[in-house]
Amino acid sequence: MGLSVSKPEKVNKFMESFKVVDSSTGEELNKLPGIDLGWDYNPGKAWLGADIAAGKSVINLSTGLQKLAIPQFNEAVLKSQQYYIKQVN
Repeated sequence: MGLSVSKPEKVNKFMESFKVVDSSTGEELNKLPGIDLGWDYNPGKAWLGADIAAGKSVINLSTGLQKLAIPQFNEAVLKSQQYYIKQVN
C-alpha cells in the first residue's frame, strides 16, 4: 500500500498540549492539536464518574463502616435506577 511509519520527532509536536480559552465559559483548557473541544474525554465514563468515585470511597472504608454504608449506597442506586434507564433510552 506504500505506507511508511513516521519518525517520532515528526509527530512529537502533535502530542504536546497547549492552552486555549473556551469562549463560552472563559475556562482555560489544555488542548491537543487536531482534537476539538469536547472530544478529549469519554462521555460515558464521565457520566458514571460520580458513581464510580462513590463506590471506590465505600470500598476504602473500614469493614464496620462498609456494613453501614453499602446498604445505604445500594438503596440510593436503586432509587435512581429509573432516572438512569430514562437517560440511557
